[in-house]
Amino acid sequence: DAQDYIDTKNIERCTSDATGPDRAALLEDPLFSMTARIDLLRRAEHSIDIAYYTLHSGVSSDLFFAEVMKAADRGVEVRILLDGMFHNLRGSLRSLRHDLSDHPNISLALYEPFTLLAPWRWHNRLHDKLIIVDDTFLLTGGRNIGDKYFFHNHEDEPVYDRDVMIVSTHLDHPHSAAPQAAAYFHTLWTHQYTEIQHPSSAGREAQRQEFIDAAQAQYQIHPVHPDGYIDWIQRSVPTNRVTLIHNPLLRGNKSPHIWADITRLIQQAEEEVVMQSPYIIAHRSMTTYVNAPPEAQVHLLSNSLASS
Repeated sequence: DAQDYIDTKNIERCTSDATGPDRAALLEDPLFSMTARIDLLRRAEHSIDIAYYTLHSGVSSDLFFAEVMKAADRGVEVRILLDGMFHNLRGSLRSLRHDLSDHPNISLALYEPFTLLAPWRWHNRLHDKLIIVDDTFLLTGGRNIGDKYFFHNHEDEPVYDRDVMIVSTHLDHPHSAAPQAAAYFHTLWTHQYTEIQHPSSAGREAQRQEFIDAAQAQYQIHPVHPDGYIDWIQRSVPTNRVTLIHNPLLRGNKSPHIWADITRLIQQAEEEVVMQSPYIIAHRSMTTYVNAPPEAQVHLLSNSLASS
């Protein structure tokens, strides 16, 4: 439970007074956030691990998965893990599902695939958004793969979101965050709730190349093509400590590990706490983790009272 977690996970693992092994860059601009994804996929040499909650048909998914296929074609091992209910690899994206699962260097899996016969599984969703490249680069944040997250001239209302890029400069450092994320992804991938999708067709090389060629043409319209590799060292800033926190992988009510760490960090703050979230849904039981008002000023930004 949460108390066991608090007793065994010291909050000091999230803080440091010395410069650590990771650099960080915030990705606010939607177009550049798409460019960053293309850059990561193109620079991959050994492995790409991808986890997403949902995909949307459109230019961004075409560009993204064309680069995934190109990476796989040059020998990079790719693992793609999607939520089993909201992955959207159906309808207009059904052929993409076959293109991915049939590639010899791409493995596709679903977390808690939807079934009418197991309603107790319906609310156990995978809400992660992760891209891990060569266990060195970690991109995470709020954006799924869909045009409304990257192109503000899209027909839907734009979604204002944020990603953070973490660059591990010393992979053998015990506090490096990208290897932490890689270990977490492996836990997800090998979990009993995850089902590997076996190839459902064969001989789709021509279809994949046709998909890649069509996506390449989109670069003439959408200026998200990186001019060489992005210099992430120059674009990022050093950090003292970056720590991956996640809740337990369980069905039903989960012990609030993330909330336990957040409240402990708030109560240790001396001057200021700045928090931003589109949804803040506080159950009454969550207040039991707040022992006293914090010393610091707490600034909280949300979409609206209606979503909080």
